[in-house]
Amino acid sequence: MKSGFTTETMPVVRRFRARQQIALPFGWALADAEAAVLDALQLQGIVFEKLAEPRRVVVQQFAVTNKRKPKRPYQGHQELQLSGTWQPEATIELPAGTTWIPGRQPRARVAAQLLEPQSEDSLSTWNYLEARTTDTYPVLRVLRQP
Repeated sequence: MKSGFTTETMPVVRRFRARQQIALPFGWALADAEAAVLDALQLQGIVFEKLAEPRRVVVQQFAVTNKRKPKRPYQGHQELQLSGTWQPEATIELPAGTTWIPGRQPRARVAAQLLEPQSEDSLSTWNYLEARTTDTYPVLRVLRQP
């Protein structure tokens, strides 16, 4: 008796190598975060707060040199892939109301996946930040407090 099944040999990938490794920052900052962005962070268990008062910090900002959308949609949407360079460090004052995402938290690596501009699973890739991504990426990488 013949069954309707065919045996297939499939490769098993047990190890992965990162294309790029970056150190986790002191935190991330995002001015005027939309509700959808905050909902996405909260859904993943990311700790964040709105700054009650201004905070002086040393940051890096990502300058976007290229935006690319693959020709074919992925999981029902058109991904946004960013290329660019990190600008030199600058000391700025984050205004009250800025969304602050600390880098020292249990879900920091998940936060990095969502907030870093070149991550394959960033909020920008999934179009949450697309409208706000012009010649600079809207999420600041906070390196330290002076």
